[in-house]
Amino acid sequence: MPNATEIEKRNRAILAFLTVTAGRVSALASFQLRHIDIQECLVLQDARVVKTKKRKTFSTWLFPVGEDLERIVLDWAAYLRNEKKWSARDPLFPRTRVIINSSGEYQADGLERAPWASAAPIRRIVCDAFTRAGLPYPNPHAFRQTIVAYGRENCLGFAAMQAWAQNLGHDSLTVTFGSYGKVSASEQGKLVRSVRPRAT
Repeated sequence: MPNATEIEKRNRAILAFLTVTAGRVSALASFQLRHIDIQECLVLQDARVVKTKKRKTFSTWLFPVGEDLERIVLDWAAYLRNEKKWSARDPLFPRTRVIINSSGEYQADGLERAPWASAAPIRRIVCDAFTRAGLPYPNPHAFRQTIVAYGRENCLGFAAMQAWAQNLGHDSLTVTFGSYGKVSASEQGKLVRSVRPRAT
């Protein structure tokens, strides 16, 4: 994704954030700078401010799916804090400032120090990014499904799987892998047929 302008940097950070947190777009539209701990690679989904599902507060450490993606997110938060001098209560993903140009047309003009009223602009940003890449538009919820599939493949042991589930805001593995962890019929067959009795 391009990243020459503030808007492009923000849009790229949104895609990276969706990937490393598997966050819900409604939550994404309501995060403030205070909700991300750059040092700990941690996002606090504080239901008093963040629009989480069922108004639940929980912590999400950035999923280890790419250091380049983490760096985009952390650099974006640092840019808002250090270069723009925004406060802890300013939006992590601010809305676009729109002006009327000399031709009387609406035109994007940087960022406004205010949150979006809804998640619709985030969905448009995701759609535009995938369209530009020549890919079909995924529902932003697909990021959560991808993270669950990645965890299923890479988590070693029950404790790691439970931590993965909690990182998504789920209390149990049943919710995570029951709702998001379904395998395709062909994968089901391959996995079932690969089971062999243990040697005694």
